[in-house]
Amino acid sequence: MTERGAGFRRSLIRGQLLLGLVAVGLLGGAAWLHQVHQDVLDRQYRLAEDRGRVLETLNLVLERTPSRIVNPLPATAVPEATRAVDGYLLMLTDPRLRVRTRDLETARAAALDALRREAARFGAEQVQLGMHHERLNVWSFVLIGGGVLLNGLGVLLHLGLLKRAARIGEQAERTLTETDSTLHDRTSQLVRANVSKAQLARENEFIRELHKRTEERAIRDGNTGLLRHDMMLPMLTERILGLPENSNLVVAKLDVDKMKAMNDELFGHAGTDRMLALIGQEIQNVLRRTTDLSFRSGGDEFTCVFEPTTPDDVRALPELIRAGIANLRESYTRHETDPPRTVTLWGTVSVGVVTLGEIEEWKEFARLSVHERAQRMETLENLKIKLLAKADARAYISKHEGRNRVTHEG
Repeated sequence: MTERGAGFRRSLIRGQLLLGLVAVGLLGGAAWLHQVHQDVLDRQYRLAEDRGRVLETLNLVLERTPSRIVNPLPATAVPEATRAVDGYLLMLTDPRLRVRTRDLETARAAALDALRREAARFGAEQVQLGMHHERLNVWSFVLIGGGVLLNGLGVLLHLGLLKRAARIGEQAERTLTETDSTLHDRTSQLVRANVSKAQLARENEFIRELHKRTEERAIRDGNTGLLRHDMMLPMLTERILGLPENSNLVVAKLDVDKMKAMNDELFGHAGTDRMLALIGQEIQNVLRRTTDLSFRSGGDEFTCVFEPTTPDDVRALPELIRAGIANLRESYTRHETDPPRTVTLWGTVSVGVVTLGEIEEWKEFARLSVHERAQRMETLENLKIKLLAKADARAYISKHEGRNRVTHEG
C-alpha cells in the first residue's frame, strides 16, 4: 500500500470516529428538544386555561346581570383589561353607586373591547406556540433521524470503505499526477493569454453595471426615467410610515396640457414621447435628493413626493418645475410626414399641490410610533387616498382656470 493509501485509510478511521461523536451529539440534542417540547406543551395548557378565563369573563359581562362580582380574569391579563372589567362589575352590582345608564353602557363597551383584545392576544399566542410546537417536532425528527443515519454511515465506513482505501489511495496518486500536469498546462495558457488583473476588474465592473441597469428597468418608466406608476402606492406607504411627527410631506400632481393636440396635430406620437421624456428630465433636475420621489402615474400625468426642508419649498419647488417645463424647447423632425418636417417641441403642465399636514387624520396618526401606524392600515390607506385625490382635484382647478399654473387650495 502506498503512503497516500495508508494516509487515506487513517483519515477514514478518524472520519468514522467523528461520525460517531456527531451522532451522539445529535441524540443528545434530540433529548434536549424533547424537554423543550414538554415546556411548550405546559405553556399551551396554561394559555388555554387563561383564554378560557377571559372567555368566561366575556360571558359574565355579556350577561349584564352577573351573579357575582369577582373578576375571573387570569393574572396574566393586561392591567387595563382587569381595571375595565372590575369597574364595570362594580358599577353594575354595588347598590351604593348611582350610575347613569349611559355611563354603565360606556363602561360595559370598554370592558367588552378590552376582553376581546385579551381573547385575541391569548389566541394569537396559542397559534404561535402551536407553530413552535410543530417546528420542535420537525427538529426532533431531524435530529433523531440524523443520529441514526450517521451511525449507519459509520458502520458502512467500517465494513466497506476500508477495504478500498489502498486502491483509492493509488487512484488518488495517479489523479494528482494528472492534475499537476493539467494545472501546469493551464498556467502556461494563462501566461500566454496575458490576462491582466485590470482587464478582469473591468469585466467585473461591467457585470455589476449591467445588473444595476436591469434592476432600474424593473422599477422605472422606459421613456421618462421616472418611477413606474405601480411603485407609487407602496413607496408612498413606506414614506408615510417612517415620517417623523413634526415633518411634512408634499404631493404634487402634474397634468400635461393639450396632450391630445400634441399627439394628433403638433408633434405626432413619437414627438410627444420625446416631449414627455424632456418633462421627466426637468422634474429630476429639480427633485435631486435621494428622498425625493417622482412617478409617471399615467399617460400624461406625473406625481412628485418630497419633504420640504423649509416652508417656502412647498410653493417654490412645484413652481420651479412648472416654469422649467414651460421654458422647454427642442427641435424635432417628424419623419412620419411626407415630406418630413421639423417642429419645435414645447409643453406646459397644470399642477395641484397638497401637504400631508392638511389631512385631518394625520394629526392623530403622526403621534403614533412606526409599529402602531403599521397596525392601522385602514387609516393609512385613507391618508393616501385623500392626499392623491386632493392633489388631483387641484390639478383640475389649474387646468380649468387656464392651464400652466399651480394650485395650492381648493
